[in-house]
Amino acid sequence: MSGFKTCREWPACACGRGGPDFCKTPAKSEGLELTEAQVLLAVKQACAPRSAYIGDVLYRRYADAVRNGAAGYLPTRARILRRLRSLEKSGLIACVGGPDGFYGYEWRITKAGHLALAEIAP
Repeated sequence: MSGFKTCREWPACACGRGGPDFCKTPAKSEGLELTEAQVLLAVKQACAPRSAYIGDVLYRRYADAVRNGAAGYLPTRARILRRLRSLEKSGLIACVGGPDGFYGYEWRITKAGHLALAEIAP
C-alpha cells in the first residue's frame, strides 16, 4: 500500500528528534484507514471470495504498510466484515454464501463493483 505519509511531509516532526527532513517516524495523527476501495480490491485479489481470505489479503497489505513506516492498528475481522457489508449495501458486491465456520461469508463482485474496480485500478 502506498500513500501513507511520514512526518517528513508534515510541518512538525512527530517524534521531536530532528525536524521534518530528518525524521522517518510516522506522524502521530496519520494512521492506517481501512477504506472500501481497499476492501473491494482485496475481494478481487483473494484466492477465494471468502471473508477469511479477504482478511488475509488486508493483513498482508497492513504488514507491508507498517514495514514502510505507516502507523495504526491491525484491522479486525469485525471491521473487515463491516466494510464488506457496507460494500454490499452500496451494490458493489453481493453475499452469495452464508457463514461457513472459520472461512466466513462468500462474496461476489457485481457489475457495478467491476466498474468501480476499473476506476480504482485500471
